[in-house]
Amino acid sequence: MKPEDMKRFYSLFPWPEDLEGSGRERYGRALTYFRRVVTHPFFSRDSFRVLDLMGGVGIGGVALCKVLKEAGKDVELTVLDLRGEALSKAGDFALRELGKAPTLVEGDAFQAHELVDGADVVLVYGLTMPHFDPWRASLLLNSMREVVKSDGAVLIHHLDQVYWEGYLHPSGDVYPFFFNGDATLSLYREYDAKRGSMRRVVVSPRTGEMVEYDVYQWNVSLLSSLVWVFFEDVEYFPIIPDESAGIIMGIGPRAGWEVRDLVIPPAVRS
Repeated sequence: MKPEDMKRFYSLFPWPEDLEGSGRERYGRALTYFRRVVTHPFFSRDSFRVLDLMGGVGIGGVALCKVLKEAGKDVELTVLDLRGEALSKAGDFALRELGKAPTLVEGDAFQAHELVDGADVVLVYGLTMPHFDPWRASLLLNSMREVVKSDGAVLIHHLDQVYWEGYLHPSGDVYPFFFNGDATLSLYREYDAKRGSMRRVVVSPRTGEMVEYDVYQWNVSLLSSLVWVFFEDVEYFPIIPDESAGIIMGIGPRAGWEVRDLVIPPAVRS
């Protein structure tokens, strides 16, 4: 999805970003999740530079930094997102919760290695990975690997979509989303076998505005194994009893290639 389409998508899709309402509840859950994650030996160092990638209003990044501060660590937070309006909220939220303004970067996640001068942890929070098929996810992870250099880690919050959407709650040709009294419809259009992604159209019945988007249904195992291609060790921290949602942690980026070495083949791009 192009940056301008992504902005339009989030203007239609009812993702909770009210930091005093449903977003505040998400923040509380994130604090709980990260208090377990930071018990990993990786977090024994004294200071951390955290990059909240595609961070939106900063719920994940602020929560992780809050937990690290509770553990006596020095933290610096950078939030990168395409949407300037979301970044403005992230700046205010971080200042209120952490007592320190974050660095705000408006830009494309695939250019993170060019836009951010290093981080100890790159975080992807908020079930963001369905936006990326395996080809694009490989490019994204390679950029993340470059950002954290030789001794960093990535954290990816994810829910097993194969289990949830393929078994527990199978999705049909049309399904609605409801939020704050408004409704949005997601309509099936086509399946792309080369990418493994489903093309859908999100429509506002109230305004008639629509935007196409692709969704890839990751399971936890497949996403973890792709992280393992780019990082030497992988850990998983379940956040619900059946372990079908959790935080994937990749530790120690693998050396040997650069971001420019990895390009999606033309046959897949066509």
